[in-house]
Amino acid sequence: MLVNSAGIGIGSEIAEVETKRLDLQLDVNLRGVFLMTREAIPMLREAGREHGKALLLNISSIAGKYGQPWLAAYSATKAAVVGLSQATQGEVRTTGYRSRRSAPASSPRR
Repeated sequence: MLVNSAGIGIGSEIAEVETKRLDLQLDVNLRGVFLMTREAIPMLREAGREHGKALLLNISSIAGKYGQPWLAAYSATKAAVVGLSQATQGEVRTTGYRSRRSAPASSPRR
């Protein structure tokens, strides 16, 4: 099992987001999840063949379903984690392991 549960959110208006803070969120919230997934796939496939089950769990956020004001970069990266999880599931569905994402099911209070 691999659990990708990284996340950093830096609140700011989009017009005020510094590039270095955007890059930090992209690196931690998306790039790290992508790279860990890529590196773990061979091990997860092997575990799936050997044990008949293996799991990749990507922790997202409700902000990945419902973009949050002042957290645009965070929301975008968490939406990307949802898309990555869906794409991964499509690629691995016949290899003995599953890819899932976890996020709260309800919408945030506005």
